[in-house]
Amino acid sequence: MNIFPKRIENLCDEIIGRILALMKVNSVSEVILTDNDNPVYVIWFDKMGDPCECSVHKVTAVGKGITLEVHDKITGENYKVTSRHEAALANPVWLNEILEAITNTFRIKNTGLEENVICCKCGGNHVICNAFINPNTKQFYNYDDESFLYGWCEKCDNYTILCDIEAVKNDIENGFKRFVETYGRKPELAECEIIWKDSLNTEYVNIAITDIPEEYDNTIFFYCKSLSDLKSLADYGKEDFIVTGCINFTDLGNKA
Repeated sequence: MNIFPKRIENLCDEIIGRILALMKVNSVSEVILTDNDNPVYVIWFDKMGDPCECSVHKVTAVGKGITLEVHDKITGENYKVTSRHEAALANPVWLNEILEAITNTFRIKNTGLEENVICCKCGGNHVICNAFINPNTKQFYNYDDESFLYGWCEKCDNYTILCDIEAVKNDIENGFKRFVETYGRKPELAECEIIWKDSLNTEYVNIAITDIPEEYDNTIFFYCKSLSDLKSLADYGKEDFIVTGCINFTDLGNKA
């Protein structure tokens, strides 16, 4: 009798149990894993049985098990992994990588070591920036206003544009609240600064945050369904760009 399949199954159960225990201790039922320096990749098989390499985006506790939301590396499509027998939930190596990623997520959250400043080209947070240092004594003196805008990425091994994603999200949320408090309604558009990942070129665009009539399509760069969707564009996700600033919230009537 081959006992290895049973051992593998028991190992997977043990790892899933540790993931669930971590979530319980931290009082959460799901964990978002961003595509940072070390994304967790798994293989998801479509209905035709073809393999797709995907990054794990969300881990959700469901009873005594977990489910995954994964992003296709090529197409950017989202898939759900819900069956305990699917490869992504039956491979102890991948499950252990998910466990390590979740452990690191909680370590950063609980110690306050949030590495929010990222490279706009690759999404990595191993970045450094310029500062004023005495070359003789090596004493640090100060930094200028642009020190946190440009820097060196150790992953790209090149100069890059930096972005503090949490600061951008806070600006978006605060700007949205100011609009609602001023006008008593939700805005339709967000005027945003974006940076293209490949070229690092900056562009100013209109992003819809509600349903917009089709006749305005040529004025809209991107469509979001909610404020939360807009804030998620500040993360280094599957889009070709990152929102690096929100200049203003407005309505279609004010853009005519």
